Formats: sequence, structure tokens, C-alpha cells
Amino acid sequence: MFELSLRNCARCGKVFASTGGGLCPDCSAEEEKDFVEVRDYLRGNPRATVAEIHEETGVREELILKFIREGRLVSLRAENLEIPCVVCGALITKGRVCAQCSESISGTVQQLRDEGTGSGTRRGPRMYTEDYLKRKKRTN
Repeated sequence: MFELSLRNCARCGKVFASTGGGLCPDCSAEEEKDFVEVRDYLRGNPRATVAEIHEETGVREELILKFIREGRLVSLRAENLEIPCVVCGALITKGRVCAQCSESISGTVQQLRDEGTGSGTRRGPRMYTEDYLKRKKRTN
């Protein structure tokens, strides 16, 4: 069952009844139109960079990066669409974190879980992913 709530559109600010998305129906349709334009351009130009796609289609670079992070452009075999990992800066083709950082985060989370299960009480402060990412950035 869908739960409707009133939200402001993240793009235009208009109030709309949301079922979970952050965009109103008009902006959502516009974003989908932009996606189709980027997808069609990449089919004919698989070596295009984000800057070239923006220049040729007029679609904002931030939106193109969003499509890459969501993995919506991966199946097109686009060769030059890479974005930096938010932790270490390594170039990746989808998501926000590279495989190496993801493994490191998972290992840290598992270690914290294991430390907390010994006597039934948690040892030390709780570490959230955001805290881990900030700490990792400071050490690099």
C-alpha cells in the first residue's frame, strides 16, 4: 500500500503528493526526458565524456553524474563515464564508493559488530558510515 505525504520538489520547490520520490511529476518527467536524451547521445558516441555530453545535449553535468551513480548508463558500454569514489577518489563507473573502500567499510562494520557481541554491551562509541568516511578522508 502506498503512503502519500506532502513534500516539496527537490528541483522546483513545488508542493506535491509524494509516494517516496523527491521530485514532482513534472520534474520527474523532465528528468526522464533528459535521461533519454543522454542515453541516445551515448549510443552514438560511446567515448563521450560527461563534459561533452553536457555540451552536446544541454543536460546539466550534475544530472548526468546522478544517472551514472544510479547505474542507469552502465549497460550502454560508455567508455569514458567515470566518477570519483567519495572516499578515496578512485575512478568508478557507478555508485558512490569503489569496491576497495566498500570492502574496507564492510570489514570495519563487521569488526564493530563482533566487538559489541562479546558481553552483551557495546564497547566504545558507535561508528556510522558517515563518520567512517570523514575519518578516512582526514587520514588520506
